Amino acid sequence: MFSFSRYNSNLMYALLAFFVLVILPIQVNAVCTDYKIKHILVVNSYHKGLAWSDSLMDGIEDVFRQQNQYLCNLNFEFLYTKHISDAQHYENIFKLMAHKFENKKFDLIISSDDNALLFLLKYRKHLFPDTPIVFCGINDFNPLLLEDQKKITGLIETYDIDKTIKLIPILQPYVKKLVIITDPTTTGQALKKQVQLLEGQFTSIDFSYLEHYTMHEISKNISCLPEDTAIILISFVRDSTGASFNYRDSMKLISQNANVPIYVFRDFYVGYGGLGGFVKSGYSEGVQAAKLALHIMNNPTEKHPPIQEEQANKYMFDYQLLSRYKISLDKLPANSILINKPFSLYEENKRLFWMIVGFIAIQTTIIALLIMNILLRIKAQKEIIKFKTVADNASYGVLITSIDGRILYANDYYSNIHGYIQDELLKQNLSIFHKSHMTDIINTMQKKILTDGFLKADEIWHMRKDGLEFPMLMAGVLVRNQWNKPLYIGYTALDITDLKKAQERIQFLSSAIEQSKEGISVIDLNENYLFFNEAYVELHGFPEQELKSFTASRTYPSSEHQSLKNMFEEARKNGFFSGQMFKISRNGTKFPVNASCSLMKNDKGEPIAYVTSIRDITHQVQAEKEREELLATLASKNKELEKQNIELEQYAYTVSHDLKSPLVTINCFLEILRQQIEEENEASTEYIDKISLAATHMRKLLDDLLELSRIGRVINEVEKIDLQQLINDTITMLTGHLEKNNISLLLDINCTTVFADPSRLSEVLQNLLENAIKFVKHQKKPIITIGAHETDNEVICYIKDNGIGIEKRHIDKIFLLFNKLDPKTDGSGVGLTLVKRIIETHGGRIWAESEGKNMGTSIFFSLPSRPVHDNKEG
Repeated sequence: MFSFSRYNSNLMYALLAFFVLVILPIQVNAVCTDYKIKHILVVNSYHKGLAWSDSLMDGIEDVFRQQNQYLCNLNFEFLYTKHISDAQHYENIFKLMAHKFENKKFDLIISSDDNALLFLLKYRKHLFPDTPIVFCGINDFNPLLLEDQKKITGLIETYDIDKTIKLIPILQPYVKKLVIITDPTTTGQALKKQVQLLEGQFTSIDFSYLEHYTMHEISKNISCLPEDTAIILISFVRDSTGASFNYRDSMKLISQNANVPIYVFRDFYVGYGGLGGFVKSGYSEGVQAAKLALHIMNNPTEKHPPIQEEQANKYMFDYQLLSRYKISLDKLPANSILINKPFSLYEENKRLFWMIVGFIAIQTTIIALLIMNILLRIKAQKEIIKFKTVADNASYGVLITSIDGRILYANDYYSNIHGYIQDELLKQNLSIFHKSHMTDIINTMQKKILTDGFLKADEIWHMRKDGLEFPMLMAGVLVRNQWNKPLYIGYTALDITDLKKAQERIQFLSSAIEQSKEGISVIDLNENYLFFNEAYVELHGFPEQELKSFTASRTYPSSEHQSLKNMFEEARKNGFFSGQMFKISRNGTKFPVNASCSLMKNDKGEPIAYVTSIRDITHQVQAEKEREELLATLASKNKELEKQNIELEQYAYTVSHDLKSPLVTINCFLEILRQQIEEENEASTEYIDKISLAATHMRKLLDDLLELSRIGRVINEVEKIDLQQLINDTITMLTGHLEKNNISLLLDINCTTVFADPSRLSEVLQNLLENAIKFVKHQKKPIITIGAHETDNEVICYIKDNGIGIEKRHIDKIFLLFNKLDPKTDGSGVGLTLVKRIIETHGGRIWAESEGKNMGTSIFFSLPSRPVHDNKEG
């Protein structure tokens, strides 16, 4: 049960004082303030609806609306000089104003832009004699204009054009030419002169001007500019035919046809096709002019301030166009303003955010009113109970503390969300709700409330009793007594954990969609575009605004329209579609894509839109086509090479076979000749021995060639072989050589089965072992190791020796035909080539390893560990 006795009686007075001293004075002050009425005339050179005029007028109105010295009656007159500016037009306006304001006196006149000032100077003595004038927006100012004029001052409009032009080579270093677009208006010609004066500072850039053209001619000229060009739009509100355009419409028409960035000097162009630059703000200029007018009205006896240069420029850029032209944000000047940035939860939901803040403020006021009502009837205990009931059942937190932060009251929401009951919090310090790292922030918050009397809703991190931190939106107000002495601080707070999570999720999804390289779009059930990311726009090449006006079928060739319908039907039926389709770009080119489509539903499960994703696969399709063509070419070449190889093998076989017959005949006749020569003729016998030896060597060479050609054509049936047994048999055949040369033989056999032609494999082992013996026999302790082990689907065999070794530069040559690294050694140079041919015919591979001269050599070869059925014909 709530007990009033628990609270200090001063709390009641404090709450009462809060409403009496804070709420009531505001209302009384609003009623009792004695305002002076001021009549102000604003003369604008142009017309309402023009972006520049509207923003400048907004600035003027906001200043006069927010000041509290006067009740200002603003009268606006527009001269429409963008449409017509001849002498008769000014004369007609003069007559109209003379009649309209015949009995009207103004306290001050604000003139906007050159034409309005010229009009007022010409007709001032007839229309508004002695009325102070504040002018702004003057481009082409001449001090002689104000000769014999009194009570007149204002702002000279300055454009820091050089800052924008100097920025272009920084953002786009490749730009070599600037195309300047302007019109015959006063503003357009004044700014053109300023640009021309700057040309000498930019010697590496070529300046050209487009003026005295129709809108159609302008669009045609800028539609095909080279990439090393940029455009500067000064102004184009009237073309050579006299046709007029408002600023934003002309910007849109020009940007639709431009293929390079457009830099501007005014802020209202940015976001409508202008990339940006160091731009002037009409709103800021209006604010500055209105403040100058207020100063004059507040000090009527003082001399008018001197003419000033207005300060209304800022760097502003369109984020989407920066991305489109691949301009890095890092190159932008500090404090640049970006518009059209990717989705921001706060910016997109600013209204909702402030509605929440307003809701909290309204609810705080309601609670405060209830508190006041209770305190006004403080003697009635039931009213205190009513206050606690309302506060404890509120859907937000209510907290009252002393000036030094001691807790005097916390409602159920505030207590429960922090994990406490109310009694636990009484007289605790406010710091109980925050971790130590928040101490400085909480102290700053309390000081601000004590200084300003209130704290606007702000995000503050709180801590539960269990130590868990969470964010709350918190506002505060200082309660004073009747002597204006601070008594207590009242807080309202709302847990925004779910809002923060939603914000993070939305930001994450938005970033993922925008950064995706795939084109993503959302299409309604009538096939109209609702959304698409930047990648989708780039794939098609259409301007974003133009693409928004299309239906989905517009981006598909007519041949794919039925496929598009099938895609939507499949998505409606099964919830998802995936397949390959063709799309069409702005220039009419068709390109293939991998497309997917999902059906989006609302909370009720009703279909509301399609979400599509496309990825350009032009390169993949082209690569696949080129691959197929290459495979076909290689197959054709392979058949041709196989045919030539067979012919060469047959030729080698024939030559080897046919050359053996004459060699046999030579040997026979040499033997006969040897018998007929007398024994005493030893020299002739020696010559005959050399001829016989050469013939024998040649026969051995032909036998090897014949064997090599046969290996390429036919091998015997492959069998399952006991590798251990085959190695033992080979060693037995060469035991004499091993013992004769005192060679140690080591075995490392970890695999016993291979699939091969037994006789051919025996040739391989014998050849390699003989080769090892030949190169190891001269070592002091000759050692040969024979090994085998299985890996994956093959068996790796090796014969390793500690012989003379091979230099690494020769390691790849030992398997070449007739290649002998040492010509003095025995052999024809065909043995290792024969071994290589046998191993490769079995589908294996062979290689050698050696660390260099006198470091030994290892010969490795592989064989299938499982049957291979296509090795009968080589």
